[in-house]
Amino acid sequence: MEQALLTQLLAMQCNIFHTPFYLYDKETRLEAFEPYPSPCDLVLPWLPTLQQTEDSLNYLLTKDFLLFGRILDLSSGLQVIVGPVRIGSITETTLHNVMLAARPAIGPEHIQEIGQFLNSCASFPPEQFLPILCLVHGYLNHKIITYKELMKKDAGKSILYDTNLRMISAVKEHTYGETVRRNNFDLESEIMFYISHGMTEKLKNMKFVRYDIGSLAFDSLRHYKNAIIILNTLSQRAAIIGGLDPETSYQLGEIYIQKIEACRDIDSLFSFSENIAVDYCERVERLLHPQTKHPKINEAMHFIRENYQKRLTVDEIAREVDLSSEYLSSKFRQVTGISLPTYINQQKIGEAKQLLHFTDMSLSEISVYLSFSSQSYFQTVFKNMTGDTPMEYRLKNKLFT
Repeated sequence: MEQALLTQLLAMQCNIFHTPFYLYDKETRLEAFEPYPSPCDLVLPWLPTLQQTEDSLNYLLTKDFLLFGRILDLSSGLQVIVGPVRIGSITETTLHNVMLAARPAIGPEHIQEIGQFLNSCASFPPEQFLPILCLVHGYLNHKIITYKELMKKDAGKSILYDTNLRMISAVKEHTYGETVRRNNFDLESEIMFYISHGMTEKLKNMKFVRYDIGSLAFDSLRHYKNAIIILNTLSQRAAIIGGLDPETSYQLGEIYIQKIEACRDIDSLFSFSENIAVDYCERVERLLHPQTKHPKINEAMHFIRENYQKRLTVDEIAREVDLSSEYLSSKFRQVTGISLPTYINQQKIGEAKQLLHFTDMSLSEISVYLSFSSQSYFQTVFKNMTGDTPMEYRLKNKLFT
């Protein structure tokens, strides 16, 4: 990949994941993209270990539970370093050890800057961090490596063996110096998928448990406030992806943060917390499925969205809204700009994307569930509407599972 394009990619990934991304030519840093400026090159002490393998993708977990990743761009020979990413909170011991590792480039006078930098970096468990590396590797080298393949492939390597043992142990025991409960990454992905696609009913049917994402504070109320603020941020970003105006989304997010901070007990906090994600989702749904000036067309669209998994016909929809088939077909195209069958297939393909993303249903099972006349027709419609075959779509999105 050309260096100019590569730097644009890294800048974008830094903004998305709130994680440092660096570009190196051997030991020389060429570019740095950081959530908060670091006082020195904190990657350098661990760079030799990351470079001890010829593999195009590897990772490292330090004794203080800082994660680093390295992706080699096979076309240019340049290296992308991701991290540090912290697991849990930054302690005084962590800061002390980082300073020792970075000597003589950094001294005690920089401890506050180091703390600010590390706390500005995202906190990810390994099962979320490694798929990010896999994604960037796919961008650079056009070769997909899944998280599970990466863990399995590296498990026996002497360079990373100790790292893997401690990482796997930490994930299994959920212990990083303290007991930490981690929210399932699949749950967050599902929430963001529903919001970005305006699937309000699907989101409501999730029946949220109290949204929790590890140990975020010693005080219970502060902990849950932080967790709901994270949910608010996830919802905000998903809504922007779904087409909601960024300024509107940011303003809404600020309003919700003020409401969260105003809560004085956990019960009042959770009395409205589930409505946060639903509010964002409903706004996206109104954008993706705007109401027309014709009540009968609105009724038809609503009926289709509620029954798209069935084998719907124009005659059936026309009977439901008390119109003739000919008039409904003509008026629907005039008002929406698309035909009724196209709108029906749009709803089916939206559901198919969710099933491909979050389930292991086969293409045949999805085709039957959505009442396509055949699997081949389902694949043709999916390809025409998304640009990918169903298996290509599943493969791309399985990077995060």
